[in-house]
Amino acid sequence: ESGFRLKAAGALAADGSAGCPFAATSRNLADALPKHWSGASGPGPATESHLDEKARRHDLFLRFLAEATGVWNLIPPVERERVLEHGELVAALLCVRSLHNEAAETAGEMDEDETDGALEILREAATTAGVALQENDAAVRDRPAAEVCYSRATGVCDALLPALADGFRKRASVAAGAKGASLRQRAEALDALSRALLGALGAAAEFRTHHAGLYPPPAGGATAPPPRWSAGANARSALREAATAAAALREESARGGAPELAAPLGARLLALATPLLDACAANLESAAPGTSARAVAREEYVNARHAV
Repeated sequence: ESGFRLKAAGALAADGSAGCPFAATSRNLADALPKHWSGASGPGPATESHLDEKARRHDLFLRFLAEATGVWNLIPPVERERVLEHGELVAALLCVRSLHNEAAETAGEMDEDETDGALEILREAATTAGVALQENDAAVRDRPAAEVCYSRATGVCDALLPALADGFRKRASVAAGAKGASLRQRAEALDALSRALLGALGAAAEFRTHHAGLYPPPAGGATAPPPRWSAGANARSALREAATAAAALREESARGGAPELAAPLGARLLALATPLLDACAANLESAAPGTSARAVAREEYVNARHAV
């Protein structure tokens, strides 16, 4: 009955004329700002609690649509995808925030003359992402950049993933070594950044698995649908930077730089290679045969295989 009433009111228009009200509500939940900001020192444990609350509220909203009102299958498939994608993004951001808090707790247990590289690296990535978000969001320009990153869940794809890719280039690459970073410093950066990247993508995949029955079936066609955000251009770029850095570090350590790091770096490379190649394959399958996009996607896939 609720579904028919909403449809009669125009909220379920298949042509999108209703403006996707459910996706808009979902986005508002995913991007809600905390009631209190932590101050200039940056985000603390309260930010993780804020993300936990976001995940809980979004799940309640999803259950409301799927169970309480019975309108889920009446909502246009594109809008359902958006609602579910917001849940994926909140889960991904919550994972990164948890890793950031773990690094902060570890740093708090260290002696005054010790430093925790993981905390500095994750704080830098979050700050870079937050600054990128502030450029197009006047509501948060006077807020701590790192906390902005952890408040705008929909910024994961366009801000956080590029920030992680930038972190791999600056801190874990061959170029970083040429600028004076030691093998161990680059390996530490690779570990912190790749845990954040793989953790975010893994949390999103876990959300999809848990809610698999709610995803609309893929539309029929000669090619596969476009890859999800977790296999999109920014995700592939971050995975490629990470895998390239891991391969170079493993080779350097095996040559005698730090032989004891060769095995863990090899395991990290394997963990990065699988999602990278899967993402490149999804992109290739979505491109129409005989097009320039197909040729570019194929070259990207081949280059990724050669890199790892």
